[in-house]
Amino acid sequence: MNFVQYKDIKPLTEAPTEDKVLIDVREPNEVIQGSIPSSYNLPLSKFEHALDLDDAEFKNLYGFNNPASGNDHKRDSIFFCLSGKRAAIACDLATKRGIKNIHNYQGSYADWLANEQAREQKALD
Repeated sequence: MNFVQYKDIKPLTEAPTEDKVLIDVREPNEVIQGSIPSSYNLPLSKFEHALDLDDAEFKNLYGFNNPASGNDHKRDSIFFCLSGKRAAIACDLATKRGIKNIHNYQGSYADWLANEQAREQKALD
């Protein structure tokens, strides 16, 4: 597992790419309150079951390709939650499932909010 930071994530929100996917492992009731732009929600509570779904059903439910699919091993999967703890669990589960190119957004959504607020404040100054 590798760690990524805000500076690595911000460009993906402005110009999403097919070779990197941001995966929010928080529960839907948390995501409603806000998330990182261009991310997809795959709650940790459904994570292991979801990886067992066939590719079409997974994409229909979650909006992106199943990272456990044999066709998707070149894509970077970047996991985040609120603080990084659940993202670390998701990274561990993904590793055990043989998923490659796994990253944990260090600080996760809390870090995202802090950096975005700092950028907004700097723009006002």
